[in-house]
Amino acid sequence: MPDAPIFHFLGTSHVCVLALTAALAAGMILLASSRWKNTALGAERVLALLLLLEWPANVLLSAYTGELDRSLWLPAHLCDVAAIIGGFALLSHKHLLCELLYFWGLAGTMQGMLTPELTLDFPQPRFFMFFELHMGVVIAAVYIVLGARVQPRRGAVIRAVGLLCVYAFFAGIINLILGTNYGFLCAKPFAGSLLDYLGPWPWYVGGMGAVGLVFFTMLDAPFWWMRRRHHLSLHGSAHRV
Repeated sequence: MPDAPIFHFLGTSHVCVLALTAALAAGMILLASSRWKNTALGAERVLALLLLLEWPANVLLSAYTGELDRSLWLPAHLCDVAAIIGGFALLSHKHLLCELLYFWGLAGTMQGMLTPELTLDFPQPRFFMFFELHMGVVIAAVYIVLGARVQPRRGAVIRAVGLLCVYAFFAGIINLILGTNYGFLCAKPFAGSLLDYLGPWPWYVGGMGAVGLVFFTMLDAPFWWMRRRHHLSLHGSAHRV
């Protein structure tokens, strides 16, 4: 029996996944701006369903392959939480959910796509499960602001950072009880990531919060400018009246 293929950073499969993610996100955005509104709505719902089913499917796959351990007992990894939020954001278009999907998805889950904590390559089931989650969250995060046009409101960065701290608090409690590493609060990813540049534990944990604030601010910058222009336009119109 041949050995399972080993995943390689920026190998053929990795590059193909990144390209496919960009293509699918662009396709959904274009579909939303076309005359096929019902088709776009159907694509939203399919993506929402995939995101909401990701964790149960991952648990079932792990149980079938004998890999189920306490690190999969709960959907408490940040990417799992982002997937659940993403599913409900696509179904409801609630502003807070959409903001969290946008910030957490592009600042967090995108990092997982670029530096995957993955050992097995295509066509192993684990490969598909990993990228189904990460691709889905990133596509949904891009689509929700550019396709569905549910864009961050004033104060969105503070809300996203505050709720990220709440997530870290509860993930830390779960880690303490179960001996897990949800949120990578206890150890860095084995495959290497941005966390490698933030110092040793526990200092990199605080660094994650600082980097998150920087990334969230950068992601909000275009919409901050649009909100400012809109505010100035309304203020100017009021003075003219």
